[in-house]
Amino acid sequence: MWTILPIAHHHKPLHGGVANLFLSRFKLAVWVFCGICAGSLVGQQPLASTIPTPLQPAERQTLTPIPVTPSAQDTATLLLHNALRQAVWGPSVVCKIRQRQTLLDKQLVSTGTYVHAGQGSGQLKMHVRLAADERINTLVQVSDGRVLYSTLHIGGVSNRSRVDLYRIREYLGPITTTSLEDPVIAMYLAVGGQAELLRKLVQQYKWTHVQTGRLDEVDVWWLSGELASVPPAVRALSEFDQALFLPNHSGLIPTKVRVALGKGEPFPLWLYQVEQARDESLTSLKSGTRLSMLMEFTEPKIVKDLPPETFKSLASNDTIIEETRRYLPPAPAMVRLPTENSIK
Repeated sequence: MWTILPIAHHHKPLHGGVANLFLSRFKLAVWVFCGICAGSLVGQQPLASTIPTPLQPAERQTLTPIPVTPSAQDTATLLLHNALRQAVWGPSVVCKIRQRQTLLDKQLVSTGTYVHAGQGSGQLKMHVRLAADERINTLVQVSDGRVLYSTLHIGGVSNRSRVDLYRIREYLGPITTTSLEDPVIAMYLAVGGQAELLRKLVQQYKWTHVQTGRLDEVDVWWLSGELASVPPAVRALSEFDQALFLPNHSGLIPTKVRVALGKGEPFPLWLYQVEQARDESLTSLKSGTRLSMLMEFTEPKIVKDLPPETFKSLASNDTIIEETRRYLPPAPAMVRLPTENSIK
């Protein structure tokens, strides 16, 4: 089921300090993408719970119509809110992943596969590989709907973290038909994979241009923006979300972004491509250096009847970094809790 694409090498081979820099950059890129970050070292077991029942077609959200003449910021925000809700509550999809990173006139390409069960289940699996300095570095994310495990192997070093999704749902309270329309609820449920990337995009950037066009043979919305200095009005308030606006002087945070979302069938508002770049010179690096990263989710396909083992995490002896607290909503009383038409 999981087809690993060939690893591509571009330009000169990487050695010594440059290789280490690229490995660090790769680590940053996948951490930015997947929200993996150091925390307290514990080895808790997942809470005993049941996987949420998938939504039936009649219960799923409808996409909010896109207005014709609002501001670019309003249009892009609405598109991304719809895309985020689709990523959380939409159908089961499998696709290929390709990520290209450029730094110091060198280029690395990582490839992999991604599947999510959708329908609010929280189940996903992602496997990404990067070859650098004659080593294979990997990122694996697996969620059975109760706990998300992320395992990162770089240069012979392994880091493993977990997020207890059941605990997040406890903070949110009953998930109702009204919840399906709420982009903030979708943000809190968007942990790992493509949905978490959308969660970051919609909060971290302000949007300056919205256009329609094509990406290969697909009709898409093109959204362009730049790093925001203040949070948006509609946002999540977990520690993870607040950290998006903490001061960062590393010079490794992209300041420009361009996003391609599907415009029509068969995958409306599918996140096909995210291109991020930093125009100004990087701190501690040579003048004029350009940093860029292109993430592609290609060849999406609807899948049905995924076997349970698809989302089973392999056993590991690695110390687990507990990340749950970073994703928890504020105190339950501060979260909007619709009470009618609860979905069992």
